[in-house]
Amino acid sequence: MKRKVLAAVSIFLVLLFATITGCSRGPIPTPKPGQAKCSLPLPKNAVSDFANVLDQAAKDQLEEKLRGLKQRGEIDFAIAIIDSTAEKPIFDYSLDLARCWGVGAGNPDKGGLLLVIAVKDRKWHIQISKSIEKVLSNDEVGDLGKLMTEPFRTGSYAEGINKCVDATIDILAKRRGFSGSNI
Repeated sequence: MKRKVLAAVSIFLVLLFATITGCSRGPIPTPKPGQAKCSLPLPKNAVSDFANVLDQAAKDQLEEKLRGLKQRGEIDFAIAIIDSTAEKPIFDYSLDLARCWGVGAGNPDKGGLLLVIAVKDRKWHIQISKSIEKVLSNDEVGDLGKLMTEPFRTGSYAEGINKCVDATIDILAKRRGFSGSNI
Protein backbone atom coordinates (compact mmCIF):
# COMPACT_ATOMS: atom_id res chain seq x y z
CA MET A 1 0.00 0.00 0.00
CA LYS A 2 2.82 2.40 0.90
CA ARG A 3 4.52 1.74 -2.46
CA LYS A 4 1.35 2.64 -4.37
CA VAL A 5 0.98 5.88 -2.43
CA LEU A 6 4.67 6.69 -2.91
CA ALA A 7 4.39 5.97 -6.65
CA ALA A 8 1.30 8.16 -6.98
CA VAL A 9 2.96 11.02 -5.10
CA SER A 10 6.10 10.69 -7.27
CA ILE A 11 4.08 10.87 -10.49
CA PHE A 12 2.16 13.87 -9.16
CA LEU A 13 5.40 15.69 -8.30
CA VAL A 14 6.92 15.02 -11.73
CA LEU A 15 3.80 16.33 -13.47
CA LEU A 16 3.67 19.33 -11.16
CA PHE A 17 7.35 20.14 -11.86
CA ALA A 18 6.81 19.88 -15.63
CA THR A 19 3.83 22.23 -15.39
CA ILE A 20 5.64 24.77 -13.20
CA THR A 21 8.77 24.92 -15.37
CA GLY A 22 6.71 25.33 -18.52
CA CYS A 23 8.63 22.75 -20.53
CA SER A 24 5.73 21.55 -22.63
CA ARG A 25 5.54 20.94 -26.35
CA GLY A 26 2.96 23.65 -27.02
CA PRO A 27 3.58 27.32 -27.83
CA ILE A 28 4.47 29.45 -24.83
CA PRO A 29 4.26 33.25 -24.97
CA THR A 30 7.28 35.50 -24.53
CA PRO A 31 7.91 35.75 -20.80
CA LYS A 32 6.99 38.62 -18.54
CA PRO A 33 9.28 39.28 -15.54
CA GLY A 34 8.82 36.46 -13.02
CA GLN A 35 6.95 34.20 -15.47
CA ALA A 36 7.72 30.49 -16.11
CA LYS A 37 11.16 29.71 -17.51
CA CYS A 38 10.41 28.23 -20.95
CA SER A 39 9.57 31.29 -22.97
CA LEU A 40 9.41 29.86 -26.48
CA PRO A 41 8.02 26.71 -28.09
CA LEU A 42 10.40 23.80 -28.51
CA PRO A 43 12.31 24.24 -31.75
CA LYS A 44 11.62 22.20 -34.86
CA ASN A 45 15.01 23.11 -36.33
CA ALA A 46 18.35 24.44 -35.12
CA VAL A 47 17.47 27.99 -36.23
CA SER A 48 14.39 29.58 -34.67
CA ASP A 49 13.82 33.09 -36.02
CA PHE A 50 10.91 34.49 -34.00
CA ALA A 51 11.89 38.06 -34.99
CA ASN A 52 11.76 37.31 -38.73
CA VAL A 53 15.11 38.89 -39.57
CA LEU A 54 16.45 36.03 -41.72
CA ASP A 55 15.25 35.05 -45.17
CA GLN A 56 14.69 31.39 -46.00
CA ALA A 57 18.02 31.03 -47.84
CA ALA A 58 19.93 32.29 -44.78
CA LYS A 59 18.01 29.93 -42.49
CA ASP A 60 18.68 27.00 -44.80
CA GLN A 61 22.39 27.83 -44.98
CA LEU A 62 22.67 28.03 -41.18
CA GLU A 63 20.62 24.84 -40.74
CA GLU A 64 23.03 23.00 -43.04
CA LYS A 65 26.08 24.19 -41.09
CA LEU A 66 24.57 23.31 -37.72
CA ARG A 67 23.45 19.90 -39.01
CA GLY A 68 27.04 19.30 -40.20
CA LEU A 69 28.38 20.25 -36.77
CA LYS A 70 25.93 17.84 -35.16
CA GLN A 71 26.93 15.01 -37.53
CA ARG A 72 30.70 15.49 -37.44
CA GLY A 73 31.29 16.89 -33.98
CA GLU A 74 28.21 15.55 -32.17
CA ILE A 75 27.67 19.08 -30.85
CA ASP A 76 24.26 20.74 -30.67
CA PHE A 77 24.18 24.38 -31.71
CA ALA A 78 20.82 26.13 -31.68
CA ILE A 79 19.99 29.72 -32.55
CA ALA A 80 17.03 31.66 -31.17
CA ILE A 81 16.34 35.10 -32.61
CA ILE A 82 13.70 37.00 -30.65
CA ASP A 83 12.39 40.55 -30.47
CA SER A 84 13.04 41.06 -26.76
CA THR A 85 13.69 39.27 -23.49
CA ALA A 86 10.98 41.41 -21.86
CA GLU A 87 13.45 43.09 -19.50
CA LYS A 88 14.87 39.76 -18.33
CA PRO A 89 18.70 39.74 -18.39
CA ILE A 90 19.86 38.05 -21.60
CA PHE A 91 22.09 35.62 -19.66
CA ASP A 92 19.16 34.40 -17.55
CA TYR A 93 16.88 34.23 -20.58
CA SER A 94 19.38 32.18 -22.60
CA LEU A 95 20.18 29.84 -19.70
CA ASP A 96 16.48 29.15 -19.07
CA LEU A 97 15.89 28.60 -22.78
CA ALA A 98 18.89 26.28 -23.18
CA ARG A 99 17.68 24.18 -20.25
CA CYS A 100 14.09 24.08 -21.45
CA TRP A 101 15.04 23.23 -25.03
CA GLY A 102 17.61 20.68 -23.82
CA VAL A 103 20.44 22.04 -25.98
CA GLY A 104 23.33 19.60 -25.63
CA ALA A 105 21.38 17.27 -23.35
CA GLY A 106 21.26 14.46 -25.93
CA ASN A 107 25.01 13.93 -25.63
CA PRO A 108 26.32 15.72 -22.51
CA ASP A 109 29.92 14.62 -23.18
CA LYS A 110 29.92 16.51 -26.48
CA GLY A 111 27.69 19.37 -25.31
CA GLY A 112 25.93 22.21 -26.96
CA LEU A 113 25.64 25.93 -27.55
CA LEU A 114 22.67 28.26 -27.79
CA LEU A 115 22.99 31.65 -29.43
CA VAL A 116 20.20 34.00 -28.37
CA ILE A 117 19.79 37.30 -30.17
CA ALA A 118 17.29 39.86 -28.85
CA VAL A 119 16.92 42.23 -31.81
CA LYS A 120 15.01 45.12 -30.21
CA ASP A 121 17.11 44.92 -27.03
CA ARG A 122 20.28 44.96 -29.16
CA LYS A 123 21.73 42.14 -27.05
CA TRP A 124 23.05 38.66 -27.64
CA HIS A 125 24.40 35.82 -25.54
CA ILE A 126 26.05 32.51 -26.34
CA GLN A 127 25.12 29.93 -23.72
CA ILE A 128 27.47 26.95 -23.60
CA SER A 129 27.22 23.62 -21.84
CA LYS A 130 29.77 22.46 -19.26
CA SER A 131 31.59 20.22 -21.74
CA ILE A 132 31.98 23.12 -24.19
CA GLU A 133 33.35 25.30 -21.35
CA LYS A 134 36.37 22.97 -21.40
CA VAL A 135 36.97 23.87 -25.05
CA LEU A 136 36.02 27.57 -25.23
CA SER A 137 36.96 30.17 -22.64
CA ASN A 138 34.59 32.99 -21.71
CA ASP A 139 36.88 35.44 -23.50
CA GLU A 140 36.77 33.37 -26.69
CA VAL A 141 32.98 33.14 -26.53
CA GLY A 142 32.88 36.93 -26.16
CA ASP A 143 35.18 37.31 -29.16
CA LEU A 144 32.95 35.01 -31.21
CA GLY A 145 29.95 37.15 -30.36
CA LYS A 146 31.79 40.35 -31.24
CA LEU A 147 32.07 39.07 -34.82
CA MET A 148 28.35 39.85 -35.12
CA THR A 149 28.54 43.46 -33.93
CA GLU A 150 29.37 45.30 -37.14
CA PRO A 151 27.00 43.34 -39.41
CA PHE A 152 24.18 43.75 -36.86
CA ARG A 153 24.67 47.54 -36.89
CA THR A 154 23.78 47.55 -40.56
CA GLY A 155 20.93 45.08 -40.14
CA SER A 156 22.87 42.21 -41.74
CA TYR A 157 21.83 39.55 -39.24
CA ALA A 158 22.56 36.63 -41.58
CA GLU A 159 26.11 37.85 -42.18
CA GLY A 160 26.80 38.40 -38.48
CA ILE A 161 25.37 35.06 -37.39
CA ASN A 162 27.26 33.23 -40.15
CA LYS A 163 30.55 34.83 -39.07
CA CYS A 164 29.96 33.73 -35.49
CA VAL A 165 28.86 30.20 -36.44
CA ASP A 166 31.75 29.68 -38.88
CA ALA A 167 34.36 30.82 -36.36
CA THR A 168 32.78 28.66 -33.65
CA ILE A 169 32.80 25.58 -35.87
CA ASP A 170 36.46 26.21 -36.82
CA ILE A 171 37.55 26.38 -33.17
CA LEU A 172 35.49 23.37 -32.10
CA ALA A 173 36.75 21.30 -35.04
CA LYS A 174 40.39 22.03 -34.20
CA ARG A 175 40.01 21.41 -30.49
CA ARG A 176 37.70 18.41 -30.68
CA GLY A 177 39.52 16.76 -33.58
CA PHE A 178 36.90 16.56 -36.31
CA SER A 179 36.86 17.98 -39.82
CA GLY A 180 35.27 21.41 -39.96
CA SER A 181 35.79 21.83 -43.68
CA ASN A 182 32.69 21.84 -45.85
CA ILE A 183 30.39 22.35 -42.87
